[in-house]
Amino acid sequence: MSLGRLRAQENEYIRSHGIMIDGLWGTQCNAINIQVYPDQNALARLVEIQDRVESCGASFFRVPAHALHISVAALLGVRDNYSRPKDDIWTEEQAQYTALLRKQLEGFAVFDLLFSALIATRSAIVVVGKQNPVLEKLRNRIRAIPCHSIQPRIPDIPH
Repeated sequence: MSLGRLRAQENEYIRSHGIMIDGLWGTQCNAINIQVYPDQNALARLVEIQDRVESCGASFFRVPAHALHISVAALLGVRDNYSRPKDDIWTEEQAQYTALLRKQLEGFAVFDLLFSALIATRSAIVVVGKQNPVLEKLRNRIRAIPCHSIQPRIPDIPH
């Protein structure tokens, strides 16, 4: 089956079930993000939440457990436009930016994030956490990294 035919079938399924999907679905896209991953206990709870949402009859594209994460910062955002390809920017800046990031993260401790709500967005059902001073400190350190080509976009909510 061709990719075009598969997309057409999926689009029909989506229309018939009233699902809203992200406009980037099915397109080639890339981004450079900083993410942290939940420990095994938190991961099990997130999967349990996915199961409960699914058991309510909600139709959604389920993110595999291994890909569940907390968004810390978008360095080169998937929806952002740049004067040149993101891959070129990252190739040029990766070594220096990564070294600066490692320096900013020295001595940074593990932290807890308490999740408090589910929010349905156009592209996902997002688990949102309460404001966390350690996460904010992490994001502020990332903001402070001097780099002319990369201006991190920090989410306004812990998710």
